[in-house]
Amino acid sequence: TDYYARLGVGEFASVAELKKAFLALSLRLHPDKLAGATTGELAAAKAKYHDVSEAFEILSDLATRREYDRARDKLEAEGDAGLTDVGRNDKPPPNCIDLPLSLAELFKGCRKD
Repeated sequence: TDYYARLGVGEFASVAELKKAFLALSLRLHPDKLAGATTGELAAAKAKYHDVSEAFEILSDLATRREYDRARDKLEAEGDAGLTDVGRNDKPPPNCIDLPLSLAELFKGCRKD
């Protein structure tokens, strides 16, 4: 989840810029401002408003923003290094087989049936 994208600001945005973006989005998305909208539109606007509020809550507090940035940077670095699990699948691919081997067997080589 990219909180900066939710608010439409850059990652180096000041608190004032965050607040300005949040106020503009909240005025546009607040369910009370959408008189005459269908229930589907209201539900979508409510969900989007909740997402924007959550993003502002995280990014407007310096400590939580710093923690979010660190976690985001770590995930980005892991992705660049190829360490992230695509789809978060814990099962190995079907062609992988777990074999119990000792270090000596690995070093010298052996055959297992």
